[in-house]
Amino acid sequence: MRLLANTFIIAAACSLAAAAPASAATAYGENLLKNPGAESGDPGASVPRWETDTDFTVVPYGSPGVPSLKQGKSIDGGKQLFSTGPYSMNFDACGLGIQYIKIKQRNKDIDSGKVRITLQGYLGTKSISDQATVTIQFRDGNNHQVGSKQLTIGPVSTAGKLLEDTASRTVPDGTRILRVQLLGNPVEQTCDAFFDNLSVVLELR
Repeated sequence: MRLLANTFIIAAACSLAAAAPASAATAYGENLLKNPGAESGDPGASVPRWETDTDFTVVPYGSPGVPSLKQGKSIDGGKQLFSTGPYSMNFDACGLGIQYIKIKQRNKDIDSGKVRITLQGYLGTKSISDQATVTIQFRDGNNHQVGSKQLTIGPVSTAGKLLEDTASRTVPDGTRILRVQLLGNPVEQTCDAFFDNLSVVLELR
């Protein structure tokens, strides 16, 4: 009886192991960013799915010094957008947001030069003295940068408006992780950069 019970337990365990799904491959043709439109999170607080520094947060459209409600509606931007916040005198820097995207089960495609990446989004600033930039760094499985190659949209300098920008290229071989960074570049010690409706999409060529 004990032997039969043990046999049943082992068989059940094997059955469960066989049924466990393998880690899904990273999708082609879909936006890989989480919380790409700043709709998750509260103003002045940390931003879900993003690592943040200094005053980077989400802000409502129509707030003082922020793109208008009309502008937000025109780009289907929802209620909120990302903001770097003002220049930080304490850190001598602008706020920034970072998100890491781990690419799964696409090594062969990437290393044979068959994968193309497209970065797209809306960028803007409070004044023409500010700059908004989004960059993607390509990193290996140990999170080390692959050469000096990166993909960038911006820098954009506006006066309360959001402009759409896009860029694409082949994903460098050896890439396993994407580091997406939203940054306000300090010009004359000002920042106030804004971002919304961001997307990072991989395509198989």
